[in-house]
Amino acid sequence: MKKTLTMALLVALAGNAVPAVAYEQGDWGLRLGATTVDPNTDSDTIDLNFLQPGAEAVVRAKDDTQLGIIPFYMLTDQFAVEVLAATPFDHDLVAHGRGALQGARLDAASTKHLPPTVSLQWYPRGGQDGWQPYVGLGLNYTYFFDEKVDGELIALLGDLSGGAVDDADLDVDDSWGL
Repeated sequence: MKKTLTMALLVALAGNAVPAVAYEQGDWGLRLGATTVDPNTDSDTIDLNFLQPGAEAVVRAKDDTQLGIIPFYMLTDQFAVEVLAATPFDHDLVAHGRGALQGARLDAASTKHLPPTVSLQWYPRGGQDGWQPYVGLGLNYTYFFDEKVDGELIALLGDLSGGAVDDADLDVDDSWGL
């Protein structure tokens, strides 16, 4: 919550520092600033009954903020196309116990990704001077790379298997989305 409020304040201050510009058909623009990816979903429930009856876990990805580089082109006075590019995002994946493992936490893995997004935007005020709110709808392709399993999970896998586990692989699928 504190991070969200800080980001909102920074955006508001940055918006006041830039003079109001009326964008018109054919204009190019460039926005630079903080871009946050805040995954808000858990994995499917992982059944860990083999460890202890009623033991379950879910995996959550932590958020990350990076530099966003966002060029846009005004197709008309009211419609623009924008491309979101950013420096790579880095997410830690953390397993959280449920049921019999309630409160348990394990650093499981990490991954990096790039989420290029192309959006169509509508500016209801058109080419008028002043503040320019807009609404956009975009298509995103997320490319994952540099997936790593954390040593804490590798050690647990070794303990569970009764032998030495030196390494483990993680493969996160790339994705498309609105």
